[in-house]
Amino acid sequence: MSEPLKFGILGCSRIARRRYLPALAGCPATRAVALGSRRPGAARAWADEFGVPRAYDSYEAVIDDPEVEVVYIATTGALHHAWTLRALQAGKHVLCEKSLAMSLQQAEEMCAAARERGLLLQEAFMWRHHPRTLRAHEIVRSGEIGRLLFITAHFTFTIDVEDWRLDAAEGGGAAWDIGCYCVNAARLFAGREPELLASRGRWNARGADLGLAVSLGFPEDLTAQLHFSFEAPSRAAVELVGTDGFIRLPDAFGPPDPGELIVQRGAGRDAKPERETFPGVDQFAEELGNFAASVAEGTLRFPAEDGLANMRVLARALERARTV
Repeated sequence: MSEPLKFGILGCSRIARRRYLPALAGCPATRAVALGSRRPGAARAWADEFGVPRAYDSYEAVIDDPEVEVVYIATTGALHHAWTLRALQAGKHVLCEKSLAMSLQQAEEMCAAARERGLLLQEAFMWRHHPRTLRAHEIVRSGEIGRLLFITAHFTFTIDVEDWRLDAAEGGGAAWDIGCYCVNAARLFAGREPELLASRGRWNARGADLGLAVSLGFPEDLTAQLHFSFEAPSRAAVELVGTDGFIRLPDAFGPPDPGELIVQRGAGRDAKPERETFPGVDQFAEELGNFAASVAEGTLRFPAEDGLANMRVLARALERARTV
């Protein structure tokens, strides 16, 4: 067997603690070897808890660690651009949290830097790697529910008023944090890129969008309706409706154990939805395993997301909503 891919983590964040540190330990293809925080002592405490060999009180030290092959960026959104470029300049692959950047221009610079150096830059859309997501994608592609007519996706929950995601200066906003999932779902299942049809939203005093409703149009008259918000009860679902049936993914982006896929084959009144269940898997570990395989192959393998196309849609949606 090949050696595990060695990761260095930037940021002692919630998602690093709850998801990626356990996933890195649980994925045979990966291993965390360094952890960095700009809060003195934080990285050392977490490294001791999770068995990470080295801890640093700076991000630079993680990137400069000669054993680190991949830098996972788990910082606030405002820092993604600068630290991705710094990691790429040091010859490290990058797995970057969502959203990739604070603007389309930043995302373009990040992706260009990765291409120029022959390195991989992947946006951390873990949900794409869950077996349930791949099964839904397979059903759509097979034509079992006919020609896809429309897609709906929503992702909403409320957050604490002091959360950095409510501060635009830190890279906050519902679009960058959760709207990216809805756009990602529409693009994944449509299998092509959309045109923005309409967008409406609300903003807070710190310049962060609190939520948007977005309409997208795809070739062949396929449409998507998306809603994401920090002001509504916790909800997350995707529905794919075709000429001959539909697919529903409840708890779309963080399925429970077991996860459930609801599929109806047939458009008549006597057609009955069927349920497929999926044993609990760590979709973060699945993503990491696929990323390790991508590094070995030298290219992002499906269902990885490079993020630039997703950013284009989000940037247009935000721009349109601000002018309405």
